[in-house]
Amino acid sequence: MVFNDINIDDPVNKEVKEKFELSGSGVFVYDGNSKEDLTAFAFQKAVNSPKELSEKIILTVNKMLR
Repeated sequence: MVFNDINIDDPVNKEVKEKFELSGSGVFVYDGNSKEDLTAFAFQKAVNSPKELSEKIILTVNKMLR
């Protein structure tokens, strides 16, 4: 598993920005073929329920590993 923090304002990341249709902060799980956008869930849970967010990320990653 690789975690990438991507600066979408850097021209080097133009291809990634376009591929994922990025325009701001986001949380995505990508397995090389499909992506799961967890951004809305992450913004809802990050401050008050970080454990719930962690569990969702783990479940999503595990699902993609199958």
